[in-house]
Amino acid sequence: MAKRKERRIVIGNDRIRLDFDPRTSDTMYNYIWVWRPDTERWLRVHNFGIDVRSYLRGKPEELVNTVGMHLSIQVDGRKAAVRYPSPLFSYGEVGDAKSLEAIHNYPDLPRNYGDLMAVCDASLSFEYEVHQSRPSFVVSGKVLRGRVLNVVYIIDALWTDNHQLPTHVCCEGFQPYANHDLGETLQYSYIENVAYAIFFRMDGLGVPFAYLPLRPDRSTLCDHFDNSYCLSKFRLASTNQAYIPDDPPVTDSNDVGYTVEPDADGTLRGVRVAFFPELGWGRGSTGHVLLERIESAIEADYLDAARSWKRREQNKPAMWTWMSYRPF
Repeated sequence: MAKRKERRIVIGNDRIRLDFDPRTSDTMYNYIWVWRPDTERWLRVHNFGIDVRSYLRGKPEELVNTVGMHLSIQVDGRKAAVRYPSPLFSYGEVGDAKSLEAIHNYPDLPRNYGDLMAVCDASLSFEYEVHQSRPSFVVSGKVLRGRVLNVVYIIDALWTDNHQLPTHVCCEGFQPYANHDLGETLQYSYIENVAYAIFFRMDGLGVPFAYLPLRPDRSTLCDHFDNSYCLSKFRLASTNQAYIPDDPPVTDSNDVGYTVEPDADGTLRGVRVAFFPELGWGRGSTGHVLLERIESAIEADYLDAARSWKRREQNKPAMWTWMSYRPF
Protein backbone atom coordinates (compact mmCIF):
# COMPACT_ATOMS: atom_id res chain seq x y z
CA MET A 1 0.00 0.00 0.00
CA ALA A 2 1.34 3.43 -0.91
CA LYS A 3 1.81 5.55 2.17
CA ARG A 4 0.89 9.21 1.97
CA LYS A 5 3.43 11.83 3.04
CA GLU A 6 3.40 12.10 6.81
CA ARG A 7 2.94 15.28 8.78
CA ARG A 8 4.91 15.24 12.02
CA ILE A 9 4.93 17.75 14.88
CA VAL A 10 7.97 17.88 17.18
CA ILE A 11 8.70 19.70 20.44
CA GLY A 12 11.80 19.32 22.55
CA ASN A 13 15.15 20.60 23.71
CA ASP A 14 18.77 19.54 23.11
CA ARG A 15 18.29 16.25 25.01
CA ILE A 16 14.77 14.98 24.34
CA ARG A 17 12.16 15.30 21.59
CA LEU A 18 8.49 14.35 21.45
CA ASP A 19 7.51 13.42 17.90
CA PHE A 20 3.71 13.54 17.36
CA ASP A 21 1.56 12.10 14.59
CA PRO A 22 -1.59 14.29 14.50
CA ARG A 23 -3.60 11.44 13.01
CA THR A 24 -3.74 9.49 16.28
CA SER A 25 -2.67 9.29 19.92
CA ASP A 26 -1.89 5.58 19.37
CA THR A 27 1.57 5.10 20.87
CA MET A 28 2.89 3.21 17.84
CA TYR A 29 2.74 6.43 15.80
CA ASN A 30 4.31 8.76 18.39
CA TYR A 31 7.97 8.67 19.39
CA ILE A 32 10.36 9.76 22.12
CA TRP A 33 13.86 10.60 20.88
CA VAL A 34 16.73 10.89 23.39
CA TRP A 35 20.18 12.32 22.72
CA ARG A 36 22.81 9.69 23.50
CA PRO A 37 25.83 11.64 24.74
CA ASP A 38 28.56 9.03 24.18
CA THR A 39 27.68 8.50 20.51
CA GLU A 40 26.28 12.00 19.91
CA ARG A 41 23.22 10.60 18.15
CA TRP A 42 19.47 10.93 18.52
CA LEU A 43 17.89 7.55 19.30
CA ARG A 44 14.23 6.61 18.90
CA VAL A 45 14.02 4.86 22.28
CA HIS A 46 10.30 4.76 23.14
CA ASN A 47 6.75 5.45 22.04
CA PHE A 48 4.33 7.60 24.00
CA GLY A 49 0.60 8.28 24.03
CA ILE A 50 -2.55 8.31 26.12
CA ASP A 51 -5.28 5.68 26.27
CA VAL A 52 -8.73 6.79 27.41
CA ARG A 53 -11.08 4.38 29.17
CA SER A 54 -14.58 5.41 28.13
CA TYR A 55 -18.06 4.05 27.39
CA LEU A 56 -19.26 2.77 24.02
CA ARG A 57 -21.86 4.71 22.07
CA GLY A 58 -25.16 2.85 22.39
CA LYS A 59 -23.79 0.64 25.19
CA PRO A 60 -23.46 3.04 28.13
CA GLU A 61 -22.21 0.42 30.58
CA GLU A 62 -19.53 -1.11 28.32
CA LEU A 63 -16.03 0.22 28.98
CA VAL A 64 -13.38 0.10 26.26
CA ASN A 65 -9.87 1.43 25.62
CA THR A 66 -9.86 4.28 23.13
CA VAL A 67 -7.42 6.61 21.40
CA GLY A 68 -7.87 10.07 19.97
CA MET A 69 -8.06 10.57 16.19
CA HIS A 70 -7.77 13.65 13.95
CA LEU A 71 -5.91 15.44 16.74
CA SER A 72 -5.64 19.19 16.97
CA ILE A 73 -2.07 20.08 18.08
CA GLN A 74 -1.08 23.66 18.87
CA VAL A 75 2.63 24.26 19.55
CA ASP A 76 4.04 27.10 21.63
CA GLY A 77 7.79 26.66 22.01
CA ARG A 78 8.37 23.60 24.19
CA LYS A 79 4.64 23.14 24.83
CA ALA A 80 2.03 21.28 22.80
CA ALA A 81 -1.71 21.55 23.47
CA VAL A 82 -3.34 18.39 22.09
CA ARG A 83 -7.10 18.01 21.70
CA TYR A 84 -8.86 14.67 21.19
CA PRO A 85 -12.13 15.49 19.45
CA SER A 86 -15.25 13.37 19.85
CA PRO A 87 -15.70 10.56 19.03
CA LEU A 88 -12.83 8.45 20.38
CA PHE A 89 -11.77 5.35 18.45
CA SER A 90 -12.20 1.98 20.17
CA TYR A 91 -8.89 0.18 19.84
CA GLY A 92 -10.73 -3.15 19.93
CA GLU A 93 -11.58 -2.52 16.27
CA VAL A 94 -7.91 -3.14 15.47
CA GLY A 95 -7.86 -6.44 17.32
CA ASP A 96 -10.86 -7.70 15.36
CA ALA A 97 -9.57 -6.61 11.95
CA LYS A 98 -8.11 -9.01 9.39
CA SER A 99 -6.51 -6.34 7.22
CA LEU A 100 -5.64 -2.67 7.28
CA GLU A 101 -8.44 -2.04 4.78
CA ALA A 102 -10.90 -3.56 7.24
CA ILE A 103 -10.23 -0.66 9.60
CA HIS A 104 -10.35 1.98 6.85
CA ASN A 105 -6.57 2.21 6.46
CA TYR A 106 -6.08 3.13 10.12
CA PRO A 107 -5.07 5.69 11.26
CA ASP A 108 -6.19 7.52 8.09
CA LEU A 109 -9.80 7.21 9.17
CA PRO A 110 -12.54 9.12 7.33
CA ARG A 111 -14.04 12.03 9.23
CA ASN A 112 -17.31 10.12 9.62
CA TYR A 113 -15.63 7.06 11.15
CA GLY A 114 -18.03 7.33 14.09
CA ASP A 115 -20.78 6.15 11.76
CA LEU A 116 -18.76 3.13 10.63
CA MET A 117 -17.29 1.53 13.73
CA ALA A 118 -17.35 1.36 17.52
CA VAL A 119 -16.67 4.72 19.18
CA CYS A 120 -17.08 6.60 22.44
CA ASP A 121 -18.63 10.04 22.68
CA ALA A 122 -16.06 11.99 24.67
CA SER A 123 -13.46 14.68 24.06
CA LEU A 124 -10.37 15.64 26.04
CA SER A 125 -7.45 18.04 25.98
CA PHE A 126 -3.86 17.42 27.07
CA GLU A 127 -0.81 19.59 27.49
CA TYR A 128 2.78 18.44 27.07
CA GLU A 129 5.63 20.62 28.25
CA VAL A 130 9.28 19.67 27.74
CA HIS A 131 11.72 20.93 30.36
CA GLN A 132 13.92 23.85 29.30
CA SER A 133 17.13 21.81 29.46
CA ARG A 134 16.59 18.41 31.13
CA PRO A 135 15.50 15.24 29.29
CA SER A 136 11.99 15.26 30.75
CA PHE A 137 8.46 16.43 30.12
CA VAL A 138 5.17 16.89 31.98
CA VAL A 139 1.79 15.78 30.67
CA SER A 140 -1.61 16.64 32.15
CA GLY A 141 -5.14 16.93 30.82
CA LYS A 142 -8.84 17.60 31.18
CA VAL A 143 -12.07 15.86 30.18
CA LEU A 144 -14.06 18.33 28.09
CA ARG A 145 -17.21 16.29 27.58
CA GLY A 146 -18.49 12.72 27.87
CA ARG A 147 -17.97 9.95 30.42
CA VAL A 148 -14.38 8.97 31.09
CA LEU A 149 -13.35 6.50 33.78
CA ASN A 150 -9.61 7.12 33.57
CA VAL A 151 -6.67 7.81 31.27
CA VAL A 152 -3.30 6.08 31.00
CA TYR A 153 -0.13 8.05 30.33
CA ILE A 154 1.85 5.41 28.41
CA ILE A 155 5.55 4.94 27.75
CA ASP A 156 6.18 1.87 25.62
CA ALA A 157 8.54 0.64 22.94
CA LEU A 158 6.18 -1.48 20.88
CA TRP A 159 7.09 0.17 17.58
CA THR A 160 10.85 0.69 17.99
CA ASP A 161 14.00 -1.38 17.63
CA ASN A 162 14.97 -0.78 21.26
CA HIS A 163 15.79 -4.15 22.83
CA GLN A 164 17.50 -2.74 25.92
CA LEU A 165 14.29 -2.14 27.84
CA PRO A 166 13.97 -2.02 31.64
CA THR A 167 13.99 -5.30 33.56
CA HIS A 168 13.48 -3.83 37.06
CA VAL A 169 11.19 -1.38 38.81
CA CYS A 170 11.77 0.65 41.96
CA CYS A 171 9.08 2.77 43.63
CA GLU A 172 10.12 5.25 46.30
CA GLY A 173 10.12 3.63 49.73
CA PHE A 174 10.29 0.04 48.40
CA GLN A 175 12.93 -2.41 47.29
CA PRO A 176 13.52 -2.83 43.55
CA TYR A 177 12.05 -5.93 41.96
CA ALA A 178 12.37 -7.73 38.63
CA ASN A 179 9.30 -7.07 36.52
CA HIS A 180 8.94 -10.78 35.66
CA ASP A 181 9.20 -12.04 39.26
CA LEU A 182 5.44 -12.46 39.69
CA GLY A 183 5.26 -15.06 36.93
CA GLU A 184 2.62 -13.20 34.93
CA THR A 185 2.79 -11.10 31.77
CA LEU A 186 1.35 -7.96 33.34
CA GLN A 187 1.55 -6.35 36.75
CA TYR A 188 -0.80 -3.73 38.18
CA SER A 189 -0.02 -1.86 41.40
CA TYR A 190 -1.67 0.93 43.30
CA ILE A 191 0.77 3.60 44.45
CA GLU A 192 0.07 6.49 46.83
CA ASN A 193 2.36 9.23 48.19
CA VAL A 194 5.07 7.80 45.94
CA ALA A 195 7.42 10.44 44.51
CA TYR A 196 8.88 8.27 41.76
CA ALA A 197 8.72 4.94 39.98
CA ILE A 198 12.01 4.09 38.24
CA PHE A 199 12.34 1.65 35.32
CA PHE A 200 15.90 0.43 34.73
CA ARG A 201 18.11 -2.53 33.87
CA MET A 202 20.38 -4.17 36.45
CA ASP A 203 23.01 -4.68 33.74
CA GLY A 204 23.10 -0.93 33.11
CA LEU A 205 22.19 -1.11 29.42
CA GLY A 206 19.56 1.01 27.72
CA VAL A 207 18.29 4.31 29.07
CA PRO A 208 16.47 4.37 32.43
CA PHE A 209 13.39 6.52 32.97
CA ALA A 210 10.95 7.39 35.72
CA TYR A 211 7.40 8.53 36.35
CA LEU A 212 7.29 11.38 38.88
CA PRO A 213 3.68 12.08 40.00
CA LEU A 214 2.74 15.73 40.47
CA ARG A 215 0.24 14.86 43.21
CA PRO A 216 0.28 12.19 45.95
CA ASP A 217 -3.17 10.76 45.09
CA ARG A 218 -3.59 7.04 44.67
CA SER A 219 -2.87 6.00 41.09
CA THR A 220 -2.35 2.78 39.18
CA LEU A 221 0.99 1.73 37.75
CA CYS A 222 0.91 -0.97 35.08
CA ASP A 223 3.85 -2.82 33.57
CA HIS A 224 3.51 -5.20 30.62
CA PHE A 225 6.60 -7.36 30.25
CA ASP A 226 5.38 -9.89 27.68
CA ASN A 227 3.30 -8.58 24.78
CA SER A 228 4.21 -11.33 22.33
CA TYR A 229 0.57 -12.45 22.01
CA CYS A 230 -0.30 -8.98 20.61
CA LEU A 231 2.53 -8.69 18.07
CA SER A 232 0.38 -9.52 15.04
CA LYS A 233 -2.13 -6.83 16.06
CA PHE A 234 0.66 -4.29 16.52
CA ARG A 235 2.08 -5.07 13.09
CA LEU A 236 -1.32 -4.69 11.43
CA ALA A 237 -2.11 -1.43 13.17
CA SER A 238 1.28 0.28 12.88
CA THR A 239 2.47 -0.10 9.30
CA ASN A 240 0.73 2.93 7.79
CA GLN A 241 3.77 5.15 8.34
CA ALA A 242 7.29 5.61 7.00
CA TYR A 243 9.11 4.03 9.97
CA ILE A 244 8.90 0.24 10.26
CA PRO A 245 11.15 -1.37 12.91
CA ASP A 246 13.01 -4.54 11.97
CA ASP A 247 12.18 -6.39 15.19
CA PRO A 248 9.85 -4.56 17.63
CA PRO A 249 10.36 -5.67 21.26
CA VAL A 250 7.61 -7.44 23.16
CA THR A 251 9.41 -8.45 26.38
CA ASP A 252 10.81 -6.66 29.44
CA SER A 253 9.11 -3.34 30.33
CA ASN A 254 7.89 -2.69 26.80
CA ASP A 255 4.56 -1.10 27.78
CA VAL A 256 4.13 0.80 31.06
CA GLY A 257 1.47 3.23 32.14
CA TYR A 258 0.50 5.68 34.87
CA THR A 259 -3.30 5.74 35.27
CA VAL A 260 -5.31 8.63 36.75
CA GLU A 261 -9.01 9.32 37.21
CA PRO A 262 -10.57 12.72 36.48
CA ASP A 263 -11.32 15.13 39.31
CA ALA A 264 -14.90 16.38 39.73
CA ASP A 265 -14.20 19.23 37.29
CA GLY A 266 -12.64 16.89 34.72
CA THR A 267 -9.01 17.75 35.54
CA LEU A 268 -6.59 14.90 34.90
CA ARG A 269 -3.63 15.32 37.21
CA GLY A 270 -0.26 15.30 35.58
CA VAL A 271 2.92 13.29 35.76
CA ARG A 272 6.49 14.09 34.86
CA VAL A 273 8.43 11.59 32.74
CA ALA A 274 12.20 11.85 33.10
CA PHE A 275 14.95 10.03 31.22
CA PHE A 276 18.53 9.59 32.40
CA PRO A 277 20.76 9.30 29.31
CA GLU A 278 23.84 10.40 31.26
CA LEU A 279 23.41 7.20 33.31
CA GLY A 280 22.34 4.98 30.40
CA TRP A 281 24.06 2.51 28.10
CA GLY A 282 26.53 1.43 30.77
CA ARG A 283 27.60 4.96 31.73
CA GLY A 284 26.02 4.85 35.19
CA SER A 285 27.38 1.50 36.42
CA THR A 286 25.10 -1.48 37.18
CA GLY A 287 22.80 -2.90 39.83
CA HIS A 288 22.19 -0.99 43.03
CA VAL A 289 24.97 1.48 42.29
CA LEU A 290 23.10 2.53 39.15
CA LEU A 291 19.82 2.73 41.07
CA GLU A 292 21.38 4.92 43.76
CA ARG A 293 22.71 7.27 41.09
CA ILE A 294 19.29 7.55 39.46
CA GLU A 295 17.73 8.27 42.87
CA SER A 296 20.40 10.91 43.53
CA ALA A 297 19.65 12.54 40.17
CA ILE A 298 15.93 12.60 41.03
CA GLU A 299 16.67 14.06 44.46
CA ALA A 300 18.78 16.80 42.89
CA ASP A 301 16.52 17.75 39.97
CA TYR A 302 12.95 16.52 40.24
CA LEU A 303 11.47 16.37 43.75
CA ASP A 304 9.91 19.84 43.97
CA ALA A 305 6.40 18.41 43.52
CA ALA A 306 6.84 15.73 46.16
CA ARG A 307 8.31 18.20 48.65
CA SER A 308 5.12 20.24 48.33
CA TRP A 309 3.14 17.28 49.69
CA LYS A 310 4.54 18.05 53.19
CA ARG A 311 5.38 14.41 53.79
CA ARG A 312 5.02 13.13 57.35
CA GLU A 313 5.35 9.71 58.92
CA GLN A 314 1.62 9.01 58.47
CA ASN A 315 1.91 10.08 54.82
CA LYS A 316 4.66 7.66 53.87
CA PRO A 317 4.75 5.94 50.45
CA ALA A 318 2.34 3.04 49.97
CA MET A 319 2.10 0.35 47.33
CA TRP A 320 -0.28 -2.59 46.84
CA THR A 321 -0.55 -5.28 44.26
CA TRP A 322 -3.62 -4.97 42.03
CA MET A 323 -5.46 -8.09 43.16
CA SER A 324 -4.58 -8.61 46.82
CA TYR A 325 -3.71 -5.12 48.07
CA ARG A 326 -0.82 -6.80 49.86
CA PRO A 327 1.97 -4.31 50.75
CA PHE A 328 5.22 -5.22 49.02
